[in-house]
Amino acid sequence: LAEPKNPTFQLDLLVALECLANCALLSGQISESRDCMAKANELAARLSESDGESIEFSFELEKNLERAADLAERAGDVPTARQALERADAMSDKLLALFPKNHSQLVGSLTNKLRLGALVEQMGDFQRAGVYLQNADQLSKRALELNHDDLRVLLLRLATLNALADHALTLGDMDASDVNCADALTLAEQISLDHPGNMSSAEALSFALERQANVEVRRIHLREGTAIRRRALEIREHVLASDPENVVNRFNHATCMFKLADVLGMTGAQSEAHTRMVQARDTFRALIVLEPSNARVGSQAAYTMLRVGEMLDLDGDLDGAIEQYTSMYDTLAPIVAQQPKVAPYRMSLMDGCEHLAAAFWRKQDEAKTREWTAKMLAGREALADAGEASCDALNSCAWSLLSCNPEELRDPERALEYARKAVQLSSEMDPSVLDTCALAYFECGKPEQAVQTQSRALKLLGSEDSARRAKFQGRLDQYRAENK
Repeated sequence: LAEPKNPTFQLDLLVALECLANCALLSGQISESRDCMAKANELAARLSESDGESIEFSFELEKNLERAADLAERAGDVPTARQALERADAMSDKLLALFPKNHSQLVGSLTNKLRLGALVEQMGDFQRAGVYLQNADQLSKRALELNHDDLRVLLLRLATLNALADHALTLGDMDASDVNCADALTLAEQISLDHPGNMSSAEALSFALERQANVEVRRIHLREGTAIRRRALEIREHVLASDPENVVNRFNHATCMFKLADVLGMTGAQSEAHTRMVQARDTFRALIVLEPSNARVGSQAAYTMLRVGEMLDLDGDLDGAIEQYTSMYDTLAPIVAQQPKVAPYRMSLMDGCEHLAAAFWRKQDEAKTREWTAKMLAGREALADAGEASCDALNSCAWSLLSCNPEELRDPERALEYARKAVQLSSEMDPSVLDTCALAYFECGKPEQAVQTQSRALKLLGSEDSARRAKFQGRLDQYRAENK
């Protein structure tokens, strides 16, 4: 403070603030941690704008900005994490322009782009996420050209392919997602062969297998999807055995078990599905105790509680299901309050409200049903009205407005407005979105448009998805009968 123009002292102050924020975070003092990070972020912004500093200073500042982003993300402050990482990325690009063949700088810039793509997509900025991921794609190819045998570069290329696959899926581009998943699995298998026994390559293969399993499940190839997820879980168990107390290993293992339980439930193996889902839930609960401020752990625990509730619901244990749905809501609501801009968390919270409303409706508790339906509709409409609303957010809102209880809370006209936007966003290629839009047309007294839209949805639906085809055909028959 005595020498405010001395950049070295200012950088030392930045480090001190980050250390204090980290200590506060580890001791559970989230508010104090965020205050320190806010001061660190403000100081980093001033330092980022300073000109004429040495290359060494720029390197140090970039690393400090990355550490600040790590801290903010761990504390659940995604907007601050994004700001810090965007500054680090700008600094990284400046340094990469000066040293275009520097391996360390190239890897650092690529890593920042991947992290930023994930962060901004969490916040619902899908267009910007796509820009970061395309830049990461170019950088990963460039890094491979310079260091094609480097394990870290290979793993980053694999991470890029996985991120591109996930992003394409979010945008509804199934074909692009499937291509990237296949390329990622091919690369992961090769890395695993070239680096046997390496835990990082084993983890990478597990991630690639999980994504390929998602592709098979989406195609309703449930047997293949189950087999791939079992293989992924075997690898996760091997990685966990190498370091059983590692929080990341435990989280990834539980997540893999959750996904296997999900597909087992689809195949009718309810007993094993329930056992594995409960195991995953209990692991996530234990991790919440260890890292109460970790939003990723808390959100995954909430998703797992929802699935356990659904299984109990199917078994006829309505009270047990309501208990799980309530726990899910109570776990996720504080995370959403801390991170209101993270759309996936908000969408999942509304799923919890919807499940509670449906459960109380079956218990003939109209007061509770109205309470949870009102929360669900308010949340869904807020997401659908956002400037960067996703196709899923629009479709979910439209469906809820068409199907919620009590019936007087339904609004077909509003639903049709959202459904049309979802159809446009999906380029009229998503059968589920078209199915929703057809129902909206029908409920608005437009059976002819309903028949046309439902017919297209049925054509797009794969022949192997017999259960959904039967539902779609039933609705089409209903619309045709009304259109005569």
